[in-house]
Amino acid sequence: MGTTKFKGWLFLISSALLGACCFMPVTTLTAHMADGSKENTYITFLPTLPGFVILVLALLCVVIPLVGLKSKAAITATITALVSGGMVAYASYSASKYKDAADIASEILTGTFGTAGNSVVERTASAGFGLYLIVIAIILVLVTGFIYGIAEDDY
Repeated sequence: MGTTKFKGWLFLISSALLGACCFMPVTTLTAHMADGSKENTYITFLPTLPGFVILVLALLCVVIPLVGLKSKAAITATITALVSGGMVAYASYSASKYKDAADIASEILTGTFGTAGNSVVERTASAGFGLYLIVIAIILVLVTGFIYGIAEDDY
């Protein structure tokens, strides 16, 4: 196996990792109940529009080394990193908005119907492991895309 093919495989694997990260939990919402129990809700990028865009860009980056379009790898990796990074930054910024919306809905329901049984005492939002992994995958796609794009052809 030549060095160019190896660099192509690295780009393919990092792109596949980015696509797989769309299915991993980015945010964990925890509802602390009055009886001491907890209910966890996991938020992933898919089935949202930003997750679909990231997945399509990751699949595009997977296809590039398979068809041998080495000259397009760097620009595709850059576009993928910029778009994905922006969407991840926005999602991590707006993660607390889910918690706020759930708190408001809970207050409205409590005010309308009163508390019956086990009510929510507090809600917390925390970053999931998928958020850290997708940031690492974005960096890997950018770096391996440039490495593959500037690699000299094996003859």
